[in-house]
Amino acid sequence: MERAFCGVHNDPTQSRGWPVEAFVAIVGADAQGHVLIPIHTLEALPASDRSVLLTSGEVEWFAPEVVRQALRGLLSRVSEPDAEPVRRAIDLTEYACTTGTGVAVAPPPTRR
Repeated sequence: MERAFCGVHNDPTQSRGWPVEAFVAIVGADAQGHVLIPIHTLEALPASDRSVLLTSGEVEWFAPEVVRQALRGLLSRVSEPDAEPVRRAIDLTEYACTTGTGVAVAPPPTRR
């Protein structure tokens, strides 16, 4: 049975809630909200598998299947409590797959 997406993180102090220092945001295009994944969690992935989740410093839009595949690879390498936001992000991508919308990946803000 598919889980309904319900893992939205909203920070009322920010207009969008992302980007956030030390987090990667997985953002739904169809008002699903976003999920924040601690940047340290991505260290569980081999460097070659991080390109989708660690974009070049800008928000990038992807087909949800691409992000879901990267997140599933990450989920197989992490344990609790790091696994929870990854599962919520997978839920978001699955919802985007069913609605035919995109998913953005927003890296932490860059310091200038």
